[in-house]
Amino acid sequence: MRLRGRNPDEVPLTKLPVLAPTPILPALELDRESARPLHQQLWEHYRQLIEVGHLPVGSRLPTEMTLMERHQVSRGTVRQAMRSLSEAGLIRRETKNGTVVSTPPKPATMASRIIGVVFPETRDAFCLDIMKGVQAACRERGYHTAFGYSHHSSGLERAEVTQMRDARFGGVLVLPHDNATLFSELWRDGYPFVCVDQAFEDLPCDFVGVDNVGASSGATEHLLRLGHRRIAFLHQNRDLTQAPSTVRDRHLGYRNALAAGGVPFEPSWTVAVDQDSSYRDFLTQAERPGAVVAVNDNTALKLRDVAIRSGLSVPGDLAIVGFDDIPMAAGVSLTTVLQPSFEIGLQAAHILIDRIEKKVASPRRVILPTQLVVRGSCGSAL
Repeated sequence: MRLRGRNPDEVPLTKLPVLAPTPILPALELDRESARPLHQQLWEHYRQLIEVGHLPVGSRLPTEMTLMERHQVSRGTVRQAMRSLSEAGLIRRETKNGTVVSTPPKPATMASRIIGVVFPETRDAFCLDIMKGVQAACRERGYHTAFGYSHHSSGLERAEVTQMRDARFGGVLVLPHDNATLFSELWRDGYPFVCVDQAFEDLPCDFVGVDNVGASSGATEHLLRLGHRRIAFLHQNRDLTQAPSTVRDRHLGYRNALAAGGVPFEPSWTVAVDQDSSYRDFLTQAERPGAVVAVNDNTALKLRDVAIRSGLSVPGDLAIVGFDDIPMAAGVSLTTVLQPSFEIGLQAAHILIDRIEKKVASPRRVILPTQLVVRGSCGSAL
């Protein structure tokens, strides 16, 4: 029998890559009522499957479409979970073979190079910009990130931080709710962490934020220079004395500016708002202030919306200043205070990594500058 010559372009079968098939995996029932995002539940499930060997090195993960159908989630949810697994070094994407389980670093090494990030919300523009800064620093320093959300709950915040610590993450970066006890415990135990945006006065810890007192004072002074004397401060906390430090500091800056301008402080002009009705109550009072310093842009934008729907002119009937300079602020010409949110995240992550790597001893407190962005909602530029 004559043997045919081998085509030189053919690859011998013995040299083809051999991939383990996708094994039969334990079922996952997502908790759709949980405050924990679905993508995080997926990431934790598949991380555990890889770490315990249900998904061995070289095995293929189900396709994106299969994961969407199996777990009844969106493409975005699957991609977020897969991105987290990739950042942790647990999977890799291969052009012809799909998503494959990688050879992970040693567990202790891998965990120690993950930074846990806990923020109160998932869609807040300010937090998203901080996250971008954190990720930029981590990429530069060879670390990965894992995100959790407290949803403004001290209990969820503690649960997220505790889970990250128990997983032996290198450290955590947190925009705190109001849980000073939790962070006192972390400091006492020597566990690396950095607080951003909100500080605890009596706790010596690493912190990155802005001068909220000075920034709010500057915004109030701007209104005073425009001739306003009846200036209100709007916030969203039931009890201002129990509010986060950022809110209390911004209120203090507002009061300082009034005092410096010779305007007596009027307690009734400090107003807590939440639903549309409370905004309308403020706008329809007999002697309504002609200007407002809002605790943040979301409050300012809500006030502006209700005012316009009520037939008022901004800035003709009501001048408004916000705080944060979120993307929507420019679109409606809102005067506001710009916070360097990306830089906050960048510096906070570098400080945390320095502490993880034992390059710092004493707590570091970094206060970054703000900028008053003057637009049309006050009626005049500087």
